[in-house]
Amino acid sequence: MKQLFKWSSHHPLLSFGLALLVTVIFSIGLPRLKIDAALTTLMRGSDPRIGEFKNVAENFKERTVALVLVRSSSLFTPDVFKAVSDLADRFERIKGVEETSSIFNVIVPQARGGVAFAGKIVPSSLLDEKALAALREELLANSIVRDQLLTRRGDVLAIVLFLEPEGPAGRSHDEVLLEMREIRSRFLADRGDGTEIVFLGVPVVKADVWDRLNWDLRYLGPLSLIAIASLIFLFYRSASAVFLPLLTGILSSFATLGFMGFAGYPVNTFLSIIIVFNLVLGCTEDLHILSEFRRNFRDGISRLQSIEQVGVHSGHALLMTSATTTLGFLSMVVADNLALREFAISCSFAMAINFVITILTVPALLALLPLRKPSSAAETRPRSERYAHAFVDGLQHRKRIAFLVGFGLVLLAIAAIPRIEIDSDYFDFCPEDSEAVRAKDFCSRHFEGGSYLTVVMETHTSDGIFSPEGMKSLYLLHGFLERECGHPFGWVNYMNEFQASLGRPLPTAESPPGDAELTSFGQFFLPSLLKTFLDFDNSRSAIRLRVVARGSKDTAAIEARILDFARANLPDGIEVRITGEKSLIDRLSDAIAEKLFENLAGLCLVTAVLISVYVRSWKQGFVFLIVNLIPVAAIYGAMGWLSIPLGLGTCAVALIVFGIAVDDTIHLILRYNKERGSGKPPPEAAASALCLELHPIVATSVIICGGIIVVMFSPAPINSDVGILFVIGTATALAADVFLTPLLIVLAERPRQS
Repeated sequence: MKQLFKWSSHHPLLSFGLALLVTVIFSIGLPRLKIDAALTTLMRGSDPRIGEFKNVAENFKERTVALVLVRSSSLFTPDVFKAVSDLADRFERIKGVEETSSIFNVIVPQARGGVAFAGKIVPSSLLDEKALAALREELLANSIVRDQLLTRRGDVLAIVLFLEPEGPAGRSHDEVLLEMREIRSRFLADRGDGTEIVFLGVPVVKADVWDRLNWDLRYLGPLSLIAIASLIFLFYRSASAVFLPLLTGILSSFATLGFMGFAGYPVNTFLSIIIVFNLVLGCTEDLHILSEFRRNFRDGISRLQSIEQVGVHSGHALLMTSATTTLGFLSMVVADNLALREFAISCSFAMAINFVITILTVPALLALLPLRKPSSAAETRPRSERYAHAFVDGLQHRKRIAFLVGFGLVLLAIAAIPRIEIDSDYFDFCPEDSEAVRAKDFCSRHFEGGSYLTVVMETHTSDGIFSPEGMKSLYLLHGFLERECGHPFGWVNYMNEFQASLGRPLPTAESPPGDAELTSFGQFFLPSLLKTFLDFDNSRSAIRLRVVARGSKDTAAIEARILDFARANLPDGIEVRITGEKSLIDRLSDAIAEKLFENLAGLCLVTAVLISVYVRSWKQGFVFLIVNLIPVAAIYGAMGWLSIPLGLGTCAVALIVFGIAVDDTIHLILRYNKERGSGKPPPEAAASALCLELHPIVATSVIICGGIIVVMFSPAPINSDVGILFVIGTATALAADVFLTPLLIVLAERPRQS
């Protein structure tokens, strides 16, 4: 490392030019970079649950849905009813909409003169008020319409738009949503009668999350830069001290985003933190290098010699920090989920490219930038250096108190870890006042739930659904879902309405439809209309279940109740599975959070082993592990005590804080070994190490907190939790390094010849 620093400082223009060239080469990929806010971003990879979802979606003709909710207190008056009917027609004619479902075109079983037929329930001719009142009662009595397309109060109706798949041959869902909004704007401008129109569905959520990601990239990046720059200037009182860390962070960010563009990795909710990750971790090592260089320069060492000496200590610390963190992130590359692999590779690349750019840039600019040499050593000597020896001496005399306090705080954090709940809610990435959140609340108020699950009953036998055992099981399951879980909609609804239209008793689990009823039903009802509920060979049936489920915890509880009921009440040969976009996204989000939690343990062990090998001391490796597990425990403890769920938005916080803590601890351990090598006894060596590293450790911790707190200004509510956890973790890492590392490293010292 000394030779690299020496070469860079002796050839500053060439070295800096190489850094710019590397950045430019990778930045060519920036035009290819995409912001992908779709929920389906996570639904990639070899996870068997993804395959099951795709199979169910294909067999039961499930498509992306956009929901239009129209509310009016005078919905069933001739003027409003006609206007809403025309509105439904306009939505149906949008390019990219395959078909629609609403009260105006839904096909239901009906009967005239004892003869059943399938037809539209709403006549095409204009109705008067009396006929509309009768129609309203008929619609509310129909289980196919009630709670699915019309609320029980009859004041809100739903128009379901089934969208074509996106792709080269299909229209973008963003374009479809834009046209939907234009139609809504024209309708409301023409009416002006208090009618409300709300959109809900994947395109709406995607648009709102995209707005949030775009807002974060456009405003939070510069705001974080301003905060970091202000705090650096406060600590170092130098324009060059501000310029260097920001430059390496910006160059690393451009190179990383360009790499993601080349690799086809979109900026999604999971990778949106990559910018702040680069800026924050990129500046930490620069500040350590800058502090040591200024100290050497202040003590009378020439500029170039100061840079070379920095390469001996800070260069090796930079190498160890980058290597351990990069390898730790790469350990997640074997994950099944493609989004998690992209996260691991992107973060690994960010650490590696930051190392390269720092090596090429910082020594070169330290050799080029004008520096004012202090007139005396005391002129710029930080206060931390004046009191560090007294501080460590006081710690040695009160080490029992320090250990007891630290041990107590760790126990307090560990005690809260069992209280952590894994709960992912994609709406946490949407601003509270966003259209998606308001629409979901609107749907929950009027339709009692705005989330959908697909419950599949599998008989494993051709025509098994229509066997006596299959019919009984289907009615048992449908009845349970209606009583305990939400609003189910499936084949049972159509069969019940068929029986009701003929004046026959409704089938039940105790008295399911017989062969004659099934044959009669099959003769008049087109199979194509039931593809949403029956598989091609009638071996399984799908039930669309609308539930009230805010996050993955609620979804998991509902799924557990359904599966417990199926195991206890359905025959052994019948299997019940639950899938759907909501279920799958929640499961995958929780799986990613759990995987990151598991990989954090691997990351800690890998870094501890590498440090042990590098410093040739397993005891120092153990000290390193203990000190850096404390901020991790503090973060998870804070999640438990503050009821912050472990989810997609918070799962990466501990990883980043661990990377920050690792950097400072490595500097302390390497500095301690250097001081011991000069002949100082352990306590004095620990005091000298802390004396020399305290200022940059405190500075980086405060600066990082300032840069990260900026994310709390994001419109997404999840970022307030992220900011709180970052502050707690970084403050704990600082306290652990300052109070415990000097004590533990002395205790771990074994007698050796100076």
